[in-house]
Amino acid sequence: MNIKATKLSAYFNQKEITGFRMHEAKDQMNTAVFHTGLQSEGKTLPMMVILDSSMFITIEVWIANKLVTPENRSKILPILDDMNSMQKLFRYFTREEDGGLFLSTCMMAKDDTFDPEVVHALMDITAQHVSNDVPDMMKRIAATAEQTVDQTI
Repeated sequence: MNIKATKLSAYFNQKEITGFRMHEAKDQMNTAVFHTGLQSEGKTLPMMVILDSSMFITIEVWIANKLVTPENRSKILPILDDMNSMQKLFRYFTREEDGGLFLSTCMMAKDDTFDPEVVHALMDITAQHVSNDVPDMMKRIAATAEQTVDQTI
C-alpha cells in the first residue's frame, strides 16, 4: 500500500470511520482506491478516493450510467459546462464508451505533507455538493434531453 493510502487507512481507523472498502491496483503507480457510496435522493452513488505515488489525490463520484448518448450529448454538455463554470472545486465529465456521468475533484500532496483530515474534509464537501446540487442538475438534464434520468448505477 502506498504511503498516502496507509495514512488515510490509519486515520479512518483512528476516527472509527467505516463504510470504505480499499482495493490495491498493484500497478506501477502503487494505486490504492477507497470505495464508498454517497446518498442522493434515495440512491447510492459510488464514490472513490484514488491515491497513488504521484502528488495527486482524486475523488470521483459516479453520478449516472448510460446517460449520455450520441443523440443527447449536444444537449447535456452545455449543462455540464454551466455546472463546471459555476464553481472551482469540481468538474463534471462524461465517458463516451458507456455514457457515464462523473464528478471529479483533485488535490495535491506529497507523501510527507499528506493530511488525511484534509481528504476527509474534501470528501464531506463533495458529499454536500452531490446532495445539494446534483438533483437539480439531473432534473435540468432530464428536461433538456427529454428523457427519464435514473441515477442508479
